[in-house]
Parts: sequence; C-alpha cells; structure tokens
Amino acid sequence: AGLSGVAGGLIATAGLLTETRRNNAGTPFVIHWLVVIVLALGFDYIWTQRRVRNQDKAVIRRLMRRMAFAALPGLAAGLAITLAFVWLNRTSELFPYWMLCYGAAMSAVGLMSPREVSWMAWAFLIAGALALALQTSGMGWIGLPAFGFSFGLFHCAYGVLVGVREGW
Repeated sequence: AGLSGVAGGLIATAGLLTETRRNNAGTPFVIHWLVVIVLALGFDYIWTQRRVRNQDKAVIRRLMRRMAFAALPGLAAGLAITLAFVWLNRTSELFPYWMLCYGAAMSAVGLMSPREVSWMAWAFLIAGALALALQTSGMGWIGLPAFGFSFGLFHCAYGVLVGVREGW
C-alpha cells in the first residue's frame, strides 16, 4: 500500500533523527533500531491488511509468505552483519551495509511485486554501494545521512508512486 511506503519512510527518518550518542552502540543501538523496524513493519501490516480486505485472502497470504521468504536471506545477512558490528563496537559504519542488504532483500521481493519495488531495490543497491565506497575512502560520517536519505526518501517516493497509481 502507498501509505505503508510513506509511513516507512517517515519512521526511518524519525529513527535517524532520534539516533543519539546515548543509543549509537551496543544494546541501546539494537533496541533503538528494533523499535524503528517494528513500527515500520506494524504500519505496513496494518495498511496492507486494510488494502486487501476485499481480495482473496488465501491468495494474498500465500503471496505474502513467499515474499517474506524471498526477503529473508537479505534480511538475515543484515542481522548477522549488525550483530558483528555491534559486537565490534563499530555501529557507526553499519548503515551502508544495511542499505545493501535491504536492497538485496527487496530485489528478491521485486520478482513478485509491482515494478516500483524493483526500482527501489536498485536505488538501495546503488546508494548503498556509493555510501560504502565514500565511507571507506575517508568520509566515515556519510553512512548515517545516506541511510536517512535512502530509507526516508526512497520509501516515501515509492509510497507516493503506488498510492497515486493504485489509490491510498
């Protein structure tokens, strides 16, 4: 649903704006971003359920299950990388990797979704690769702003495109 894309972008931006020195390492870091993810997924679930109310539930459930399994390898890689960076106390370097893992997960989901999902996946992969290249070449500060730009803007743009085309 278009609204879930916009909500996801706004929630990611709020997560970026609430990232502080107090919660940018260790357990507080994990809790902070887990709350952001749960909120985004919660809104996505609510608006998707609202949108498919009048459609064949069995078909939608089967498709949603396949999409979740398709995304799982990319998201599991992101989780493993996150835990490693948290363990090494290097969370400030993590954000381009999240962009890349999310792009890989959305690329798999894009095979069963509207074309905008594939476009968003490629945008994440390109932005993540660029952010990682810049971060490793001396611009260590670029990861978090690139993350905020990509997760905020790309999700909002996706939501608006889908919302305009298919209705909110």
